[in-house]
Amino acid sequence: MNMVSPIRGLILKDLYNTKRSAKVLLVIMLVYGGISLTSRDLSATVGLTTMVSLLLPISAFSFDQASHWSSFALTLPITRRQLVTARYAFSFLMVLCASFFLLLSTLIAHLIGNTDYLDGLLTFLLSISVVLTVLSITIPAVYHFGPERGRMIMFGVCMAPILIIVAGSKFLPAEVFSSIRGWFLSQKFLRILELDTAIWIGAAVFLIFSLLCMSISWKISCKIVERQEY
Repeated sequence: MNMVSPIRGLILKDLYNTKRSAKVLLVIMLVYGGISLTSRDLSATVGLTTMVSLLLPISAFSFDQASHWSSFALTLPITRRQLVTARYAFSFLMVLCASFFLLLSTLIAHLIGNTDYLDGLLTFLLSISVVLTVLSITIPAVYHFGPERGRMIMFGVCMAPILIIVAGSKFLPAEVFSSIRGWFLSQKFLRILELDTAIWIGAAVFLIFSLLCMSISWKISCKIVERQEY
């Protein structure tokens, strides 16, 4: 049996299920995108596209749970690995769609003279990497604990870096941050490369790391689903 055809059908199923939510989120994104362009600040658009990229894949899990899809799917000529693969493909598709919206907003902002397109492209790369990294943790958690607990874990993962930074700024002395900054600036590769070049290299490495995390996450999810009883 052709493996691509069942996966394509499963992706279409997720698209149909999330169509109504996607339309509402698209309207909100267009409104916030317009506000961001007029205010010359794309931070709202970045935050919203990131949120959409994370929420739609989790919403697909919620629809499956409400309709008891997993139990029904096992009666079809579909393997559990194909179910997991389709869900990851759908998640990638949502990330790409939201990222395309962010990239389009960045290009429009540059054309009307609001922002530097290089800064926008850097933000674009970093946002994709962040979303993929968070999803790589969240999706296996959803498969194991369910959509509700998985959503809480997702928010916890998103908030953890902020809490660490805030706690560090509150409890660690300023000398610690100065020493960390001095260590980075003392590295040979930063003296050889310009700072902007080093930042772009770091963004590319982060993107590769996030893709590797998604690959590992897919393997973990496959093992979780293969051991589950529905």
